Amino acid sequence: VSDVDVSVLADVIQKDPVILAKVLATAQTLGFNATGAQVGSVAQAIHIIGYARLRSLTLSYLIAQGAERAGEEQRGAAALAVCSGFIAQAAAHQYYICDPEEAFIFACLRHFGRLVLAGIMPLEYRRAMSLGPETEAGCRQVFGLTALDFGRELLAEENVPPPVLQTMRRWGQPYQPAEEDVPDRLVALCDFSGRLAETCLSEPAFGAEAAVADAIAGIAGPYEPALPDLSALAGPIVSQAGVQLRRFLLDRGITSLPPAMVRRFYRRAEETKRPGASALAQEMPVVLGRDEAIARVLESFEARDVAVFARAPDGSETFVLAGGSGPFYRTLFPGLTVQAGERTVAGLCLRRCENILIHDARDPKMAGHLPEWLARVNAPGAFALFPALGPSGPRALLLVAWSKPRRIAPPPGFAPTLSALLTCMAERSAA
Repeated sequence: VSDVDVSVLADVIQKDPVILAKVLATAQTLGFNATGAQVGSVAQAIHIIGYARLRSLTLSYLIAQGAERAGEEQRGAAALAVCSGFIAQAAAHQYYICDPEEAFIFACLRHFGRLVLAGIMPLEYRRAMSLGPETEAGCRQVFGLTALDFGRELLAEENVPPPVLQTMRRWGQPYQPAEEDVPDRLVALCDFSGRLAETCLSEPAFGAEAAVADAIAGIAGPYEPALPDLSALAGPIVSQAGVQLRRFLLDRGITSLPPAMVRRFYRRAEETKRPGASALAQEMPVVLGRDEAIARVLESFEARDVAVFARAPDGSETFVLAGGSGPFYRTLFPGLTVQAGERTVAGLCLRRCENILIHDARDPKMAGHLPEWLARVNAPGAFALFPALGPSGPRALLLVAWSKPRRIAPPPGFAPTLSALLTCMAERSAA
């Protein structure tokens, strides 16, 4: 995916007036363009939205637009592809295996075979889907090969980048962790995302609401050798994927996905939030004290500063400085707040519930996007912002900072420590 040149992507967008209009409109939304600058070209849109994010947006637009002219089976396959992508994107924010935008693309394209089969052989595809819960087995019985294998063969003929093809296989145990295990973990993440999306979109409900979380945890369990604690994180992942799907459909005016399937996905996303519906924790369990968690964050990132903002006890959109460590943190005044609605990178992180990595905070392009306390002379040269999700939105915000600009790469397996710290600080603030 990283082999796709910017000019090639721009050419794809410019050739389709509908996609072009949606991309330009997206680049002018508050979430991407806080200054309200007018956007009149694809080059400007790429600059504002970001190349990685625009790739996943373009793919999702292409799939959704294709569904507008498609039959019922292909529209269902499009919904599966898009929802799988949003689940993978949310999961990638937890595990840092790859860029979340690339995770979206990998998970989407795993369903390329289904999209094609549903379009050219809808009756046979419908029969394959009716043969039982194992849809890949049904495809093998009807077509002689699985939809995943078919899609991989088609994409291989189109010379798509190798990382896409590497993720287009079934994940299976036994799994042996190794230093260079990113491809296998990506396969696990994408395979899990597809299975979970298919379950959430399927007609039979889980049954009683209390069974929803247990069912989702059951799907996640086999993947835990590659994705630790996935059973505990699966609920928040589905919830965040629901938020992203709703934003994609409503903000972009997408109406081509089957309404019944979309409503089922929304319902699953909401049901994972309900406290009475779960043996599944909405957050990672707190296994570290505050000081130990802060020390681990600093050590893991080789960072100079950490600061944590916890949601105000009244449940408002205000997040109050609750603790931290480091020389820059000690310059912050007690009671410093971040507002979820503010037009800064901190507010954007809370509104979109996504990690934000600023490799060079001194870049002139960042002017106007930083809160005042991150724009001072002694402010960090690079920083990362991480939100902690709760049942009703973000509970806390973590700042990790370095004195000089640098390339930020969250360490593997960092999610449990991050969740423990943010949960600890949020509960301490609310006490």
